[in-house]
Amino acid sequence: MSKLNFNIIFFSLMVFLMLAYEDFSQKIPIENLDYCHTFYIAGYIVRHNLTDNLYFDVNKPDFTDASGFDFYVHKVLPQLNKNMNTYFFYSPATAMVFAVLACLPLNFSLFSWQILSVAALSFSIKKIADTFNTDSWKPIYRNILFFPVVLTVLTGQANLGLGLLPLSLSYYFIHRNNFFKAGLMLGLVLLKPQYLPLSLLLIGAYGLNKNLKLLWGFLAGIGSLIGLTSILINSHIFTTWVLNFKIFDSLFSLTSYQFPIKLVSSLVACLLLATPVNLTSVFKIPIYMLAFLLSLQCLIICKKLLSRNKEYFPYVFILGIFIIPVISPHLLYYDLSLYSLAGVIIYGLKDYNLSFKNTVLPIWVILNLNALFIAIVEKTQIIPSLLTQILLAVIYGVTVYKINKKYNTIQMTV
Repeated sequence: MSKLNFNIIFFSLMVFLMLAYEDFSQKIPIENLDYCHTFYIAGYIVRHNLTDNLYFDVNKPDFTDASGFDFYVHKVLPQLNKNMNTYFFYSPATAMVFAVLACLPLNFSLFSWQILSVAALSFSIKKIADTFNTDSWKPIYRNILFFPVVLTVLTGQANLGLGLLPLSLSYYFIHRNNFFKAGLMLGLVLLKPQYLPLSLLLIGAYGLNKNLKLLWGFLAGIGSLIGLTSILINSHIFTTWVLNFKIFDSLFSLTSYQFPIKLVSSLVACLLLATPVNLTSVFKIPIYMLAFLLSLQCLIICKKLLSRNKEYFPYVFILGIFIIPVISPHLLYYDLSLYSLAGVIIYGLKDYNLSFKNTVLPIWVILNLNALFIAIVEKTQIIPSLLTQILLAVIYGVTVYKINKKYNTIQMTV
């Protein structure tokens, strides 16, 4: 047996045993994990045809635990803290994905999703590494030390299986010039809507260069999700979800929700949360306008890169991933596992004249230190997260500067 195969087997076995111990040892109350009181319950509601309880009634939103999603959280998970209120923010298509896993007992369902998430991460990294003809084992192994990935797997988040996987496949298909399939994968990112800005950036950059195949694929992907959900659930559920966005924003101010502000990982959101409550309405529009202008600037840069050479698309992905924490209004610490894909692309670009390898270690250090702050600061503390987001914004700015500086002299070895 080769050393590589032994490492893969050993690594997989350690992950398998660690997750099994967490899920079946009863040493921790797994009901407190996000997967259990969010995705598992959403799947339970869909499986039992209770989808009227998935979101709020937009005319009479009920923030108590007397009905709706939170009612079924405490009904299915009686061990959960009675004072904990939980709501479902994801799309109905996302809930439909977990309906199958909700057929399993809670422990087995969580364990299955964690294994699927690790497999999705490994497959995602492999698909991107394949485009560079590089070994995928090292970047997979490195992620065991990247805390956003670790916490994602341990708590059963959805970003690896429903976010990184379709994004990596879109990268793979763009590399193979199969833009419709790439767009189809970008549409599936609706399952993890926090990553949609990257999808829109790619579609916009290619669209401005008169390549609309990504757009058609994107619309087909979203249309398929909406159509399938309408057939299997009901035809109004997506409309209800969209109308709930205004209600979702108001939840963060509820004392009963006890939202963990320290997990917020968006510069826009951190700035708003750090603003005194009486001034939030004053600063909200300028902050969102700044995010819009930065998005527009990024789109213009990406459009120019692709018009110069279609093989510059790895830079577009890097910029798209780096800007998401800067402009996205709703992002939590676990969602920063998206940087895993940027790391694989950056290391794959080692033979290119424009390299960003010096950004990987600072990002790794910043986000791992942020995990330490999250572990020790109060639930309502936002300053450590704000500092983290400022540093990530600086890294994005440096990356843009490097691209602009070498824009007219980039010579890529393909």
